Amino acid sequence: MLLLLLFLIPALAAQPKSVAVSVRNLSGREVMVYWLSPSGERVPQTPKPTKHGSSASINSYEGHRFEVRGTDAHEKCDMWASMGECKKNPRYMLKSCAGACGGGGRATFAVADVEEFLTVDRDWSVSRESFALRARRLLERIFDECGDESCGCAAPQIDQFLAEKVSEVELEIRISGAPPSLVVEPPSCDARACIDEVVSAADHLDRAAKELRKGTKEKAERLRNESCAVPERPTTFQDHPNVSLWWEGRRVRDLFHYSFMPEARISMVEDFVTADECREMMARARPRLQRATHAHDGDLTHVSEARDAQQATVTLPAVQARTISLANFLSNYSLPSDGQEALMAIQYTRGQQYMLHCDGSCDGTPFLSGGRLATVLMYCQNADEGGATTFPNAGVHVSPALYSAVYFHFRHPTTNLTEAWHTEHSGCPVLSGEKWVITHWLRAGVSKEQPASRFSPFGGPNN
Repeated sequence: MLLLLLFLIPALAAQPKSVAVSVRNLSGREVMVYWLSPSGERVPQTPKPTKHGSSASINSYEGHRFEVRGTDAHEKCDMWASMGECKKNPRYMLKSCAGACGGGGRATFAVADVEEFLTVDRDWSVSRESFALRARRLLERIFDECGDESCGCAAPQIDQFLAEKVSEVELEIRISGAPPSLVVEPPSCDARACIDEVVSAADHLDRAAKELRKGTKEKAERLRNESCAVPERPTTFQDHPNVSLWWEGRRVRDLFHYSFMPEARISMVEDFVTADECREMMARARPRLQRATHAHDGDLTHVSEARDAQQATVTLPAVQARTISLANFLSNYSLPSDGQEALMAIQYTRGQQYMLHCDGSCDGTPFLSGGRLATVLMYCQNADEGGATTFPNAGVHVSPALYSAVYFHFRHPTTNLTEAWHTEHSGCPVLSGEKWVITHWLRAGVSKEQPASRFSPFGGPNN
């Protein structure tokens, strides 16, 4: 019988039980999220509106009700509406204060007893997604497939399902360094009547894994700095015994790859680019280098404070085709070549670095079409000292080998969910010399007619 490892995590023992809820706005306009108090008052949950394609995170309690509605053109719309202006001055109010007057679109929801991810769509409908819901659907499918032979049929599959969650928690324990506190026996389940019990156990494990990840992420910057402080530190390979992976004559070595967590993968590919290809890409980029930028609130040219470097786009069809082929091989994707971003050449000189960041959504939320889902990071010139790459939430340190590439994906190969924080990464400071990397950010949902430039790196249209 499988044993479930449960861990002493203070937040899980808190009472009453708080519930984390994330609300993604796909309404097509800016929205505000309000708590509806028992007296009917609307209490804003964020200091400013949530843009289309962005999410708002709230912590609440089971049964609490919330309203999501489009923002109005004037901050005094609610006050004017309370004074009867919607009827007295409908021409202005229904145009500029539609939300306050009861129009303009709104959605309401009540908090469940498990962590959820909610999406508000253009028609103001609310779809809900959570680990508990996915677990329930899986268990119901198992019993449907077992049918009248459920006795002895369902239990092994349920044990395997729970074992994967146990493995996930054990992995987060190893990364975070938190000790286990007790061992308990899981529910024995061969009948539909026990589904609630199994979902509850699985949800507890899922919350434990999330709480451990949260603890690791809170100290990620310190872990990153500790990793960067040892320039001679070797790469942390996760080689599997008796397993050798090759792609197009190149050796692939895993750094973070687990069967129970297919949504996140970090691997190194030896000799991914040639010296001639690197020289050509660097030569094309050098005269056009500009201060590094990144996407910020829909602005793709926001000067980066996180990345202290110079960058320029380059194209080299052979390399771009190679990166897409690698992603489709390692991640079982079907990415097209049309519509992808150009290569980005990035130069780091002494003292320059790239702080912790994700290349796309890496917070466990549903993937949005057009967004990034994988990265190929090619090392064309190594610094004399420093310049390593770190993934502190995965316990991974990369001391780059010249002409190698680090590949990482952050969306599940078959579901529509992104991974949760393991692929957050940084570039350590260059202590001496000069470092050049060529990055290719890969996207799903793009085409020749709908290229990457039309979408945010996190998916959805650019504002």
